Amino acid sequence: MSHPIFDAKRYPFGIQEAFDLYTELFRYHYQAGTIDLIYRICYNDPYEPLIQGAQSSDVWRDALDKLAKYNRLKNLPSALRNKGADPALELILQKAEAYCTPAGIAGPGVSPKMRQIIISDKTLVLDRNDIRDSIHTTLCAADNSTSVLLVRGDTQSGKSHGKHLFELYANANNEKVSYLSGKTIFTLEGLLERLFLSLDSVEPTGQDTTDSAWYSKVCMELLSTKKKLDALYWIVIDDVERMDTRIKGFIDQFVAMMEDQIFREHFRLILLHYPNAIPTSWNDAHFQEVTLKADSIAVNEVKEAFKEWCEKKGVNMLEDRIHEIAQEVIGNADAPLEDGKTPSSRLRRIHRGIIENFSKLLNNPSA
Repeated sequence: MSHPIFDAKRYPFGIQEAFDLYTELFRYHYQAGTIDLIYRICYNDPYEPLIQGAQSSDVWRDALDKLAKYNRLKNLPSALRNKGADPALELILQKAEAYCTPAGIAGPGVSPKMRQIIISDKTLVLDRNDIRDSIHTTLCAADNSTSVLLVRGDTQSGKSHGKHLFELYANANNEKVSYLSGKTIFTLEGLLERLFLSLDSVEPTGQDTTDSAWYSKVCMELLSTKKKLDALYWIVIDDVERMDTRIKGFIDQFVAMMEDQIFREHFRLILLHYPNAIPTSWNDAHFQEVTLKADSIAVNEVKEAFKEWCEKKGVNMLEDRIHEIAQEVIGNADAPLEDGKTPSSRLRRIHRGIIENFSKLLNNPSA
């Protein structure tokens, strides 16, 4: 069985044990010559040089990424021990070796960033452990087998809001991410322009054949352009069901191209609001579906948000008080709308209630 850290195709900075090892490496082995020596021992071949003149944290990130790329991470533990690891580094190394993929995103060993609820002062992602789990254990599996995620669900269930989790993960791992919405993309040409521009490239060649053949050709051009970027590319497309038939046709072809492992090694495609029918050209092994419910957020999920806020702000609050506030937030969200009030979704009302309480507590923590 492959190891989720040392057999990964790219260094999994999103795994806490892997991230801890990375930070200890640049803290303990900070000299460029030492890093290069360990890297050479792991590589054991004519090797791709590391970046020069950078901070040790950046050099180690480059080294780990390249070792993963060429399947040399498995040599790292012995190389470190041969060089002489201090007790702290040895302990962290042992934890990394003992790590196995958790059953769920909230389990031990998962990056704190992927458990994060409060994305910014006014942006929350409550619960959504199904999406978090899909990101960590499926889309980021070492074998790259699953590369497409369909997010469906009830109206106003927060499907679009999930984009924050994909951006969070990609940014945490220095990977590229693009968010394309049906609110701003109206034609296939517009979508392709955005994709190629995000890779600092010109638009693809014009269409000179059938739609399907051209879609396939454009996919290959996008792959060729992307291969110049040494990082995974996450493409999040929202409101797919509202997009025109040519955009849907291109998306369907893009997913079909995931049959090729090379494609799966370079792209992750997230489709929000995808229509019900699944094209027969898609391979079931390469995509996963997640269905969200509008009523899935309850008191416990709201409590977790307040606990995280208290920890971040250094506020001490009794469990009973947190429970009381969470009940109030859910109660207000589920209450009948008062006359004259602007209608909004249940999830939006919950978010608004939490943010308002954050503001009150910041001004008066004992309230």
